[in-house]
Amino acid sequence: MPFVNIQQLVNHYLENQSGLCCRLGKPCIRPTHPEPVGLSHKLIDKWEIPKSSIILKEKIGQGQFGEVFKAVWNKTTIVAVKTLKPSEFCF
Repeated sequence: MPFVNIQQLVNHYLENQSGLCCRLGKPCIRPTHPEPVGLSHKLIDKWEIPKSSIILKEKIGQGQFGEVFKAVWNKTTIVAVKTLKPSEFCF
């Protein structure tokens, strides 16, 4: 039984069991989730590292949003650094 739109489908199953274990009753209550709190300045600072502590080496990849470089952090740790294309900063 084809339905032209969602409302027709819902109306049908409100009135008819049509193979379901029961007719539709009332809509489920959607759970409310707390709004995430934005990143605070303190949290951002905790995870930011100075650019001067990174030495970019060779490019190892790229994607739609930017490039990925092999880099050295604090002169000891090899890391990957993803850079964003300048146009991606605009939202």
